[in-house]
Amino acid sequence: MWEYALPGDGVPTELGPAPESPWVVLGLGSNVEAERTLPWALTRLCQSFAPLYIAQPCQSVDHTGGARAYVNWVVAFPSDWEDQRLHAFAKTLEAQWGARVDGRVPLDVDLLYHAATDTWHRQAGCSYWRSGILQLFPHWRTRLPPGDALPIQPWLPEPSRADRG
Repeated sequence: MWEYALPGDGVPTELGPAPESPWVVLGLGSNVEAERTLPWALTRLCQSFAPLYIAQPCQSVDHTGGARAYVNWVVAFPSDWEDQRLHAFAKTLEAQWGARVDGRVPLDVDLLYHAATDTWHRQAGCSYWRSGILQLFPHWRTRLPPGDALPIQPWLPEPSRADRG
């Protein structure tokens, strides 16, 4: 897992004991200012679901024709929320950051897995989500839906202008 400074309870460095509530796995993606967009989304998630368990983010090629690489982050947390409520929460996060324009996706939030219903989202087989899911839950390898072979690489955020001096 990858450590990232967040408010509140922070980010555990390893999964603890099985939670009382079922696991929820979300995928966060962006191809517009990901170094701002994704930490913003993680902060919002922490406000409702801390602690979060976060896989190392990866960058994938843009397979939709937008010509910009996507940064993808897998986040897991226990929650007793129902699928509909989780989906509505995800869509609200997306809407707060802005609309998609010409292949540019400021924030895409996908519900990848919900243990309460043992339901996998169709995108969970994408290599950029699979890699994060398997970082967090390596024992789920045989439970994941079939995957693709899109190339991915680790992602490191660009330093902010203040950090560059």
